[in-house]
Amino acid sequence: SAGAALASMLQGPTDAHTDQQPNSKMDDVQTEPLSNQNDTSNFALFQQQQIQDEQLQLQQQQQQQAITQPPPEVPAPSAVPHHENWHQHLDKSNKITPQDRQRMEQFFSSHTNPTPEILLYKIKLHEEKKSEEGTGAIVKETLYLELDYQTFGFKKLRKIKRY
Repeated sequence: SAGAALASMLQGPTDAHTDQQPNSKMDDVQTEPLSNQNDTSNFALFQQQQIQDEQLQLQQQQQQQAITQPPPEVPAPSAVPHHENWHQHLDKSNKITPQDRQRMEQFFSSHTNPTPEILLYKIKLHEEKKSEEGTGAIVKETLYLELDYQTFGFKKLRKIKRY
């Protein structure tokens, strides 16, 4: 093997009895066989160090970007406070119950949930039958207001049923 050849070159010429008695100069020299195992583990350590270095560089870049980038702009609040314009959702409201009207007022004015176990609540606001533009077919249009008690956001939904 290559390791044995290297060891014999370091020892110099040998004869039968020298093999039996170690050379005193060579007692403290250790020879390692040349194998792929050391190379592989060294390469794996090198790769691991490279990955750690890249991760550190990426973190530093992200921190630098966070420092140099201005914070995202928050839209200015509307001139009319949120709780004062909740009545606009009642413009078309021929199906809302008194209980749902009260729920809406609590939602928009004081962020109160009368039923804490229900986090998403849908209110039927309006329903009307009319002819569809373009086709003239009769459709039923229903408007809903969906209240999200987790975020205190809302969605206005429209459902069309064709006959």
